[in-house]
Amino acid sequence: MRLTELRRSATLLLALLVLLVPLMAHAETPFAWSAYQTVTLGDTGLQAPGLTFADGRTGLSSSGNDLEVEQNLPDVFLTSPAGAILDLGAVSLDKVPALDGEYTRKVKAETGHVYLYLRDNFAAKFQVTRVVKGALRYSMPAVTIRYATGSQDPAGGGSTPAAAVASDLVAASTDGKVELWWSPPSGASNPQYYVYRGTSATFVPTTPLTDFPLTKTGFVDESVKAGTTYYYVVGVVGGGRTAAVSITVQAAVEPVKPVVIQFQDGSTTAYVDGLAKDLDVGPRTIDSRMMVPLRFLGTALGADLIWDPVEYKITYRLGDRELVLWVDKPVGLLNGQEKSMDVPPTLVSGRTLIPLRFVSENLGAQVAYDAPTRTATITYPAPAAAPVPPEPVTPGPQPEPEPQPEPEKPVAVAPNIPWGTYALRMPGAAWSVELMDSVTNYVGTGTSTRSWIRLNQDGTYVWFSAWDGRTYEGKWEVWEGKSLMIRSAQEGRDWIVSRTTPAQGVDDEINLYNSYTQYLGKLLPE
Repeated sequence: MRLTELRRSATLLLALLVLLVPLMAHAETPFAWSAYQTVTLGDTGLQAPGLTFADGRTGLSSSGNDLEVEQNLPDVFLTSPAGAILDLGAVSLDKVPALDGEYTRKVKAETGHVYLYLRDNFAAKFQVTRVVKGALRYSMPAVTIRYATGSQDPAGGGSTPAAAVASDLVAASTDGKVELWWSPPSGASNPQYYVYRGTSATFVPTTPLTDFPLTKTGFVDESVKAGTTYYYVVGVVGGGRTAAVSITVQAAVEPVKPVVIQFQDGSTTAYVDGLAKDLDVGPRTIDSRMMVPLRFLGTALGADLIWDPVEYKITYRLGDRELVLWVDKPVGLLNGQEKSMDVPPTLVSGRTLIPLRFVSENLGAQVAYDAPTRTATITYPAPAAAPVPPEPVTPGPQPEPEPQPEPEKPVAVAPNIPWGTYALRMPGAAWSVELMDSVTNYVGTGTSTRSWIRLNQDGTYVWFSAWDGRTYEGKWEVWEGKSLMIRSAQEGRDWIVSRTTPAQGVDDEINLYNSYTQYLGKLLPE
């Protein structure tokens, strides 16, 4: 009996052990996890540098990467040269089961799945939130993950909490500045932060961008240069020093694209980057100054506008400039400094009109006015001024040059553009019959305020610009077979000349244009 009972007890104990082991194996992992981070892997190449969990940054050596991305259509995979990965399926990232299971060095990346990663005494848990496949076998895949890290005492002394870091750091470049935002460390009370910036992915965060710690989870970096890529980390302040830093993110600051705005006196249609816009009140000239609606100009320039109906006060803020004006007051303030104007803002039919040139130039724009068409063109930001040429150096005695044969004059290579003198106008303006008398009457002695251009068959041109009162002379060159190119003319820009209609005698018109400005030309009778 005793032997039988002992055998039964042993069998029962063994059965209990069989039941308990799986339950013990699926207990929650004995780790104190760090705050969550979000990062995208693999968007720089097929075998892109992966995430090195040891310091939370993008690794540079493929042999030491904890995680990498590879594609074998129709699937995308996560591989680990340095450790092993376990696919836990679609479970909660906050409640990850025990670390035991079938680990491999390569798993399929499945959106919503949670994975465990092990290397020595270090672990990481992460969830795939997005998988982007390349269109071709060797295209670039990308996998976005949300992860946390933890470490374990190798002597079995339990878990060691990872350092608190700011999580989910994101950087975005907008309007010539970089905006950053992040989430606070999990469980931290009133954390403070420093933001660090570098120009390479491996920069060492030593000097923060501010002299004081930040208390909010966002920062705007305005001290950036267009065309530059910056790298950022956020450090959490602890014990008077930066205790831990976040992942590194990057943002490329794009060059600011100029905005071109055109108003024509009396017209209720304005143009912003070539697109027609309706105006409630059209521009009008008061005491030789063009006045335009205050809100439309500010919005087109991208300025912030504040209207004070009590003081009839207008405040524009654009970049580092603040311009303050008052209705019927001929003095304004630019960054606190007084600025006088010929014609103050005024009320017309219940609308406030402001002096176009005064406001535009004080906000950093360039203004060009075409008198024949009464059209003003505003370019923001103003193009950089041309460099001042150096003083000429008087050369010493030079030997007499060898006589050279006369070069052959070029012949017409763009026969679809008639040679002669063209009257010029801005788009939208009407031709005036009295301007069409003849070349002699139009051009006169060169003192006319009307723009014109003469295209000669020998490869030369003469252009009188009423915009700046200068006469430009030089040589044209063939552009794409049927058009002409004029280099470094008005505004210091290159201009293209092309036909607008098929040949129709002397009434032919041309287009004269660049990326910012356009003129129409009508051939004048000789």
